[in-house]
Amino acid sequence: MLGILDTMKYLVLGGRVSKATAAVADILQIKSLLTFRDGEVVREGLVRTYSRGMDRLYEFVENRLNIQDL
Repeated sequence: MLGILDTMKYLVLGGRVSKATAAVADILQIKSLLTFRDGEVVREGLVRTYSRGMDRLYEFVENRLNIQDL
């Protein structure tokens, strides 16, 4: 499972990211790509725009799920 976070608000509230990091990410419009591995949330990458995030999601699906075999 992979997802795009538009804001780091809830990462700050959960104690995973500092307020300063979240402020810089919000100013630069950085989006986090997160996935689950072994029951834990792991950052898969960072993107500057939502459309680039969607492109990375498609790449993730193609590379990890062998969609050609379906």
